[in-house]
Amino acid sequence: MTSIKICGLTLPEHIEAARLGGAEMIGLMFAEQSRRRVTVEQAKRLVAVLPARSAPPLVALPLRAGHTGMLWFERCASALESLASERRPLLVG
Repeated sequence: MTSIKICGLTLPEHIEAARLGGAEMIGLMFAEQSRRRVTVEQAKRLVAVLPARSAPPLVALPLRAGHTGMLWFERCASALESLASERRPLLVG
């Protein structure tokens, strides 16, 4: 499966175009050395362009005694996949 992530967007109209174009992830740059860096305040304005969605709350996924770390990763991957299928695009920083 191929996923599309568009990074370094700094303008609301670009965020909207990425969403309408089917991007599954939109990346914002916070690294100080990046010429596409956005501040937290700018990021809030950019995120406001996206439609509001109701998302289930994130919950802790503790391991039961005797289980390996692999089970934890599998549970996290499953929870993330469920969340990702409900919220498009995902925002990443």
